[in-house]
Amino acid sequence: MRGLKTLLLILMSLVIAICAFGCGTENTGFNDAEKVVGGDPAGYPAAEYPPAAYPADAGYYRDGFIPGSTGEFVAGDYAAGYYAPGDYDMGDYAAGKSNRYNSQISPGLITASAWNDNDHYAEFLKLFEKVEEEPGQEQDQENARTSDKNKFYVNGKDSDRFYHFLMNDRWGFYANERVIVRVDSESGAVAGAQIRYYDSAQHELYAVTDVNGVAYIFPDVEKGSFTVTAGGYSATGDFDKDDRDVTVFLGGAIERENLIKLMLVVDVTGSMGDEINYLKVELTDVVRRVALANEGVRIDLAMLFYRDDGDSEKFRYFDFLTVTEEENLRLALSNLNTQYATGGGDYPEAMDEAMEMAALKDWGDENSTKIIFHVFDAPPHSNPQNKTRYERAVRLAAQKGIRINPVTCSGADLLCEYLARETAIHTAGHYVYVTDHSGIGGSHYDPEIETAVVEKLNELMIRLINGYHSGEFAEPVPWVNPYEKRLDLNILQNVADHDWTGYTEIPGWFGAREFYGKGYTPTVNDDVTYTDPDECVKYLITPWPDYSDGGAFVTTITITDPNVTFFGLTIDTSVEKYDSVLKMIGLKREEKPDDDCEVWSNGDLKVSLIDYGGRRSVVISAPVSNRNNIVY
Repeated sequence: MRGLKTLLLILMSLVIAICAFGCGTENTGFNDAEKVVGGDPAGYPAAEYPPAAYPADAGYYRDGFIPGSTGEFVAGDYAAGYYAPGDYDMGDYAAGKSNRYNSQISPGLITASAWNDNDHYAEFLKLFEKVEEEPGQEQDQENARTSDKNKFYVNGKDSDRFYHFLMNDRWGFYANERVIVRVDSESGAVAGAQIRYYDSAQHELYAVTDVNGVAYIFPDVEKGSFTVTAGGYSATGDFDKDDRDVTVFLGGAIERENLIKLMLVVDVTGSMGDEINYLKVELTDVVRRVALANEGVRIDLAMLFYRDDGDSEKFRYFDFLTVTEEENLRLALSNLNTQYATGGGDYPEAMDEAMEMAALKDWGDENSTKIIFHVFDAPPHSNPQNKTRYERAVRLAAQKGIRINPVTCSGADLLCEYLARETAIHTAGHYVYVTDHSGIGGSHYDPEIETAVVEKLNELMIRLINGYHSGEFAEPVPWVNPYEKRLDLNILQNVADHDWTGYTEIPGWFGAREFYGKGYTPTVNDDVTYTDPDECVKYLITPWPDYSDGGAFVTTITITDPNVTFFGLTIDTSVEKYDSVLKMIGLKREEKPDDDCEVWSNGDLKVSLIDYGGRRSVVISAPVSNRNNIVY
């Protein structure tokens, strides 16, 4: 018995020693391989938040890695888990380390949506509204968490998404009082102008105008003022509860550099293993295409990979390289493709420290386009110091004019969405979320944004990068699932020489022909007429644009099959999504002809969404006239 007690005492001592080493009460955010100047990772005591000024860098470095270097491998890299090119086995593939097997993955597979809450501000505010208690309903719980980690329970009902955060846990953010600041001069919009303003606690806060001279500030007060500076020019502006879109004129502007500074911040903990190989292919494609396609634009790229407390390599940083130079591009892509997913352990990660490190890096003094894409699937730890650090990182990014685009992956939850959207709106970025449409990775959190367009992640990122730099964002190209049912024929397709084998022709037309799509079989009645199957597609073939012109064109498509996609839509898609997608291809919504029909048209094309008794159908049609100019 005495021996057993002795053994237990030894084991307890070991456990205490391990806990003291790996989970100390004073979390500096760095293990022995990560050094920092000062006590707090940013070098600021908590009482001084927000600091009056931030240094360009707070002294981060890893053992053997020289600040400002290219991030080339140094002695000890192989021991730390990095592999030389080609030095892989099948075990590496399972661990997500291999670059060899990425060659089997094509870019453009991951699907995602991007959302700009500054463009949809009224909808953003609705996320914070409280669900009103119904008459007679007992107040059995107040702001309690349900078993579903993505919902809160308020007064016996699910709350609107962010009400809990507004009332109890804002993480330092408050974007519910916005002011739009537009800065102009005789020569046009002023990009890169810094806006300084104060919140109700007299914290000094900042924003920077984009290429169109627009900035968003979020004072938690109804009335106040701000200062605008650009080079040697300055001006002041005022706002109140009725005037929250203010234009300020400066005596001049500052020269804008044709430079994009892009940083990828990526969570590479073990939970990212289901997507990391695909993400590396997508990010590689984005970097390569942006670097090679933007002639005359200098592209500087930095990358920061992070894990969590206790991991042998918590951070891996590669400083800015000019990837429009071929040698640097090859090096950057090599550095990217050596990363793999491992570690982490618990759900939260060192996200707050990583984002502060990213913001503290030297982004240069140029009036340039500054962008971060932050790819992650878990929130930061939620201790007070973590919350303060994360808010501080976002405030600093806003001060430097860095547009942060959080990209949530499988495993993200409601807190991830809240932090992502607060981060994006405060830095004039976009909230990006990977979707389930591609089937890659685990289940993805759905923020239920009805009018957001699903697109390819790589195309989305390139679209945003070009948009931030040019000031004009291209419309998203809707993703089309290659495995879904698609139309055999397109509207206005010339089918004069089409092979109709496999199609069933519908009798009874004069001067036109109509067919069921392939695979649809009607019921043949005794009078040799046809009854449509419950779900089908029909094509009407006529001359076009006038009957006198002859020819055979698809001028009407009728769809009742809910599995068929067209323009990325189905017959079951919401009216709001129809509105968003059809607007992108130039169709305007008309006044409803009746309660059962919605119509979009542009004169040359019409889409009608019909709902009779809960049975939906869609008719896509092109007008055809006759010699008397009567349009059918």
